[in-house]
Amino acid sequence: MLQKDKDEFRRICNRLLSQCFLCKGNAANKSDYYFVLKYRTEFQTYLSVLGFRLEINEENGVIQLTNPQNYNRLNLKL
Repeated sequence: MLQKDKDEFRRICNRLLSQCFLCKGNAANKSDYYFVLKYRTEFQTYLSVLGFRLEINEENGVIQLTNPQNYNRLNLKL
């Protein structure tokens, strides 16, 4: 990976960890969405070490970051 791609990888990982979603339909996220598709295996490997799962739904154009151990959730009271 080139240094420019490494910087993009770092930025997009931080964005996924803070927002959990990337949508292809959003103009601000479109290039990030395609970058994740290009380096899909690298993102999945890196995020799995942190305990997260990268779920890609190309039909709906959404990338989601989930945690199988149910950490980092906000429990709301009625």
